[in-house]
Amino acid sequence: MGATELTPDERKFILVLHDAGLKLSAISEATYRSIGFKEVRAEPELLPRHQMARKKWGDDHEDKTNAERAAMLFSDEKKWNLDGLDGLQRRWIDMRRPDPVVVRRHSGGGSVVV
Repeated sequence: MGATELTPDERKFILVLHDAGLKLSAISEATYRSIGFKEVRAEPELLPRHQMARKKWGDDHEDKTNAERAAMLFSDEKKWNLDGLDGLQRRWIDMRRPDPVVVRRHSGGGSVVV
C-alpha cells in the first residue's frame, strides 16, 4: 500500500479540523476514516454461541461448595515479553481492500513466566 497524494478537498478537511483546535491524533484519525480506512479489531467478535457457552460454564460452576472453591488454584504469575509487544499494536487498514490476516503469537516466542 503506497502513499497517495491528498486531494484539495482532503487538505481543506484537515485545515478545518486544525483550525477547530483538534489535536494531531484526532485529525489523523478523522482523516483516515474519511478516506475509507478502519482500525483493525483487537479481538474476534463475541458471537451469541460464545455468550451461551460462557453462561453455561457459569451455571455449571455456580453450585460449587466452599470446599471445592478453596481447592481451586489461582496463581500470581507474571509474564515478561523479551521480544516486543504482545498484541498491543494499532493499525489502520484500507476498507477498499480485503481484510488482512493479522498474525499474533499466543504464549509462544520470547517470553518468560515467573
